[in-house]
Amino acid sequence: MKSTTHEAYLESVYRVILHIEQHYKETLTLEELARVAGFSKYHFHRIFKAIAGENVSDYIRRVRLVNATTKLRIVDRITDVALESGYETNAAFSKAFKKHFGMTPRAFAQEIKKRKGSTMVTPKIVTLTPTEMLLLQLH
Repeated sequence: MKSTTHEAYLESVYRVILHIEQHYKETLTLEELARVAGFSKYHFHRIFKAIAGENVSDYIRRVRLVNATTKLRIVDRITDVALESGYETNAAFSKAFKKHFGMTPRAFAQEIKKRKGSTMVTPKIVTLTPTEMLLLQLH
């Protein structure tokens, strides 16, 4: 693949990622995201997976769940967090959350609230010795 083509694909996928980050609460269709990228939905799906390393639906799910974790810190009703995160039901949200994080949203919220009074660890600045690295870039 030409480097200009690769750069154009990267730019298109980055545009879609930004769109997903800004609109994750909404229903996002493959057709809509392909339009944002400027490709057919079939071509876009292949390009997105090749660049992002996961398919579009998995990426959207992950964005929604990660954003939900910050809401679980302050919102008491999990149903509200589920709906605000783009899930139609609490059950669908709870199932996806547990699959991704290995615990239910309620257990996560309780754990976070237990730690709320914890103190921060004092940072320690460490100077590392320079190390030579080999980088292989595959095209």
